[in-house]
Amino acid sequence: MGIEIRDATPADADVMAAIRVASKRFAYRDFVPASYLDSDEHARVVLAEVRADFASARPGGRGHLALTDGVPVGMAWIEHGDHGYYEIPEGCAELASLFIVPSTIGTGAGRTLFWHALEGLAQDGYREACLMTYAPNIRARGFYEAMGWQSDGYRQARVVDWPREPFTLEGLRYRGPTRLRAG
Repeated sequence: MGIEIRDATPADADVMAAIRVASKRFAYRDFVPASYLDSDEHARVVLAEVRADFASARPGGRGHLALTDGVPVGMAWIEHGDHGYYEIPEGCAELASLFIVPSTIGTGAGRTLFWHALEGLAQDGYREACLMTYAPNIRARGFYEAMGWQSDGYRQARVVDWPREPFTLEGLRYRGPTRLRAG
């Protein structure tokens, strides 16, 4: 099984959104209401977010798509600077999103996509990047820690005003190098 990473284009928005939705439905199942995760409205919001990423054209913002034997299995989005969602430390870039389809967990696709996206930030001159993940997302936190990243203590609540079942999620900021350290 070969893993290929390529730059994403606006034409990839639908597949990137589908990957995000599938990944969230799997990874967030224990801490986000099913009525939200499984709703068509949530899928439409995710698609609008992905399309907005492409349309915003912020400097340094770009997507990556992971393919296994030609089939899309993961997506990532990187950013330069502050976009207002949460506090970005001085000198950091952001891994704004990283999602893989659940069937590829453990295949190396996530790790390959992670380091490929970060290499782009390293080439842009960033030695460090950050991301936000949800505190109860133990699998993601374990993945980032295995990549050498750590929570820096910054926390932020995200209130989701879902009409059927409002909820709040606690986000943790993780930081780490943009290049894999030898050793």
